[in-house]
Amino acid sequence: MCEPTFACVCESKTPVCVSQLSPGMSLRHPKTMWLPQWCLLLCLCFGQDEDEGSGTIKGCSGLGIDWRSPRTMAEGILLYPDKDYTFQNVPPVLFGGTYIGSHCWPKAGTWTIEYQAPAKLYVWAAQGQFNAGIDDALGADGWTAEPAENLCGGAISLNLWSKQFDTGSSYSIEVVGDTMVGGVIGTTPCVQLTPPTRSEAVGGCAGLGVDWHPGRTMAEGILLYPDKDYTFENVPQVLLGGTYIGSHCWPKAGTWTIEYQAPVKLYVWATQGKYSGGVEDVLPADGWAVEAADGFCGGAMALKLWSRHFTTGSSYSIKVSSDTMVAGVVGKQLECSGKVTGCSGLGVGWNPPRGMAEGILIYTDKDYTFQNVPACLTSGTYIGSHCWPKAGTWTIEYEAPTMLYVWVQQGTYNAGVDEVLKVVVSEKPHTL
Repeated sequence: MCEPTFACVCESKTPVCVSQLSPGMSLRHPKTMWLPQWCLLLCLCFGQDEDEGSGTIKGCSGLGIDWRSPRTMAEGILLYPDKDYTFQNVPPVLFGGTYIGSHCWPKAGTWTIEYQAPAKLYVWAAQGQFNAGIDDALGADGWTAEPAENLCGGAISLNLWSKQFDTGSSYSIEVVGDTMVGGVIGTTPCVQLTPPTRSEAVGGCAGLGVDWHPGRTMAEGILLYPDKDYTFENVPQVLLGGTYIGSHCWPKAGTWTIEYQAPVKLYVWATQGKYSGGVEDVLPADGWAVEAADGFCGGAMALKLWSRHFTTGSSYSIKVSSDTMVAGVVGKQLECSGKVTGCSGLGVGWNPPRGMAEGILIYTDKDYTFQNVPACLTSGTYIGSHCWPKAGTWTIEYEAPTMLYVWVQQGTYNAGVDEVLKVVVSEKPHTL
């Protein structure tokens, strides 16, 4: 998994954290682009509450045809591998689910769906002459008609049904007519990460030839060291309530190891100048972000603050280059129960949200596709623009708390996005 700066949420609102975009995502057509390419990702887990679907669909059989292998459901994917009909206006509830469809064309008979319970299955079927009795069969057996306004496959309007299965391993549907147009989407397991308690966010520190005091709640006026009378003043709001661990006096050059329980956001503070131990050089070089900390100090010493998200692993080490370092760490568990809702600006239209997956189109009006998509992005919700964005202000709308991924082309068509995103996070809009 890649380095963390992002999180996703299940429909159940259980926080599930994923990680930062890693190198290796490329375009099928690496030719020169006329203007920048941008997209926005919010990762959504596709499991359900514990009393709802958290299993997975395994396969399909019957109806005198072969059934394709499972793939991730997303806007714009093919209904059939041997036809060019694509899904359009896919409901968000299906994003990231496991889709299995048939080859052309199914015949009358028994369609068997294999699944791992507990699972929630969604069956779609064409409206009208190619429904083959699916609506009647499912409606009579307790399936729920799901809202699916304008859901279609090519020019064919589709109905959507769902049912929860807490037991069993297969379900069969009697198809009464030939040339059925239908398929099934199943939920897949959501990675359930237990949010750590305050005391677990940072488990402890070691190294630098000193003892480290146990975790305590960060607050205005607490002591930097248990054996000195320096106190924190003007503590930034983001640190309040976190778990603070500092050393006894005085740390020496060496390796400082911070133990944590992911998912967590770590904040490291250090004095400015000769007592920073080189921390102010080491952290920015390894992806830590500078945090706003106006007036933050320990006694008479001005302090700087950096942060980084960790959704995997259990420890992080910092090379301290000089003796008498004055620094410490504060950890807070990640909370990401919000979502992205849309984009605007740059003189273009923006596509509605769709599921992120290998091979989907970057733009709806071009044939460039994503390749080598990092696993941490798969099944996220993708919002991209129409061609081609212009210079201006790109506004991303979201419901907090949440974390976002932004990808951008390297080189000529980066449009300054890399530099903008490296600055201290602000609620003010940035002009691209």
